[in-house]
Amino acid sequence: QVKTAVILRTPAELQDLVACNPFPAEAAEAPSKLAVTFLREIPAEAAIEAIPHEGPTGERLRLVGKHLITYFPLGMGQSKLNFAAIERAFA
Repeated sequence: QVKTAVILRTPAELQDLVACNPFPAEAAEAPSKLAVTFLREIPAEAAIEAIPHEGPTGERLRLVGKHLITYFPLGMGQSKLNFAAIERAFA
């Protein structure tokens, strides 16, 4: 048996997310270098403090409500960011 979490967003929530994008210049120049991680809820304060604002290869991370937005300047394939550690912070 496989358990899968499903996270839904309304069209209005997605529009708000786009409007609150902390990387508008990067989105306009290289939208493929942005990623959004959809979270079930706003993380606890300890998890928020555990999230790095910058990664080892220039990545920039920002939490916007229930969304973690990451900019990968070298592309996601070249990233050395430890997403497993970030996921553990949210657990």
